Amino acid sequence: MSVAALSCEDVSLSFGGVRALTSIDFSLAAGEVVGLIGPNGAGKSSLINCLTGFYRPDAGRIHVGSTDVNGMKPRAIALLGVSRTFQQAETLVGIGARDVMMLGRDRFLPPGFIRFAFPIPAVRRAERDSGERVEDIAETLGIADYVHKNTPFESLPYGVRKLVDLGRALACEPNVLLMDEPAAGLTDGEKERMVQVIHRIREKHSITQLLVDHDINFVTAAASRLLVLDAGVMIARGPCDEVLAMQSVVDAYVGRSDDAEVAEA
Repeated sequence: MSVAALSCEDVSLSFGGVRALTSIDFSLAAGEVVGLIGPNGAGKSSLINCLTGFYRPDAGRIHVGSTDVNGMKPRAIALLGVSRTFQQAETLVGIGARDVMMLGRDRFLPPGFIRFAFPIPAVRRAERDSGERVEDIAETLGIADYVHKNTPFESLPYGVRKLVDLGRALACEPNVLLMDEPAAGLTDGEKERMVQVIHRIREKHSITQLLVDHDINFVTAAASRLLVLDAGVMIARGPCDEVLAMQSVVDAYVGRSDDAEVAEA
């Protein structure tokens, strides 16, 4: 049996007397795209923070491939091939689109002092290789012009900022990509473009992707199956159509008009 790209076994997390996650179990196969949905306060962000090492679960195990990552620091987990995007496309002043994406290449380059103090040929080659990798990712994401010109991040359209942040995450060459609210703040056209990008990433790089978003239409267009959290409990999992038809999901999430964005029939 093949090893899952990412798995949780009986993961629980509390903050004081408040239970954020309770006995979470799931696994993601290599190369699949899975959506994680749930109402506000369901525990989605807490789970992402556990998966990336920012929170340490009270109980249970998390594996990246065959490696148990419990207790590992975020950087150590990142070095195993886990990368993430962030909910907000932050406004970074004084840095260009290419420079933002190059941040994702840090682990492939020597430490800063060595890199800048010594003109070592191997270092220069690594920098060239990283630059070429960033340019290739920019082509995949459809933002090559912005990256080639190193357009200041603060002057980019919001939707392009989201893609540049995604490019930074991809520049890490992850095996697992965790996308936190990738559709937040996007127009309908930008959401459609993001779905196309997610499909392109799967086809070109076979990266396992976990999408966390409130827009159910977006998630179901991008993912092959769903995981549903409510009050820190996994209440459903399976193919998108089957999950959305479950009464427990309708009651917990789809029926809450302030949390879900679902097109009327």
